[in-house]
Amino acid sequence: MNTHIKKSDILKYVSCLLPVETIGAIESHISTCPECLLKVSHGYAKKKEACNKAEELFADYLEGELQPDEMTFVNNHLLICYACEQKYHKLVEEKEEKTLETELNLKTFDVSAYNLPNNSLGESEDAESEKKRIEINKKDTTAADQSKS
Repeated sequence: MNTHIKKSDILKYVSCLLPVETIGAIESHISTCPECLLKVSHGYAKKKEACNKAEELFADYLEGELQPDEMTFVNNHLLICYACEQKYHKLVEEKEEKTLETELNLKTFDVSAYNLPNNSLGESEDAESEKKRIEINKKDTTAADQSKS
């Protein structure tokens, strides 16, 4: 490589988007060219800044709450940055797990704190006992009334 590395190739290089043979040529060149080495180093720093910015926006991106320019930035960054793509997918999975956990918590709860029905009529045990006691009292009252007459 006799000429300096193009800016577009530096971006692809720091994003690991170049074919192996091109990577080899760039690495060979930057080992002898301090100017291109500096550009590559600067490219890595810029990429790190972009990754940090994208990660800060992931939560709002997931909720669809970004401005159009921010949405475009995150979309494009996820297309070229494998590491951020993996982090974003992990965030999506975590959110799905939390949503599922919340839904399950809404459907299942501790019933021991409630006096819930435990018979086929839908009455609690205490209510069933009370009903039987009332029926016995009615029978006793009816029997007493009949014996008085």
